[in-house]
Amino acid sequence: MGLIENIKENAKKELKTIVLPESEDERVLQAAQKVLE
Repeated sequence: MGLIENIKENAKKELKTIVLPESEDERVLQAAQKVLE
């Protein structure tokens, strides 16, 4: 299992709130979308 898959699996187990700075930045919005997927 790769690093990203490992992080995703751990995140699913431990539901927490993620706060992302600069919510108007397109890169941050794309990162948030990937987290939701």
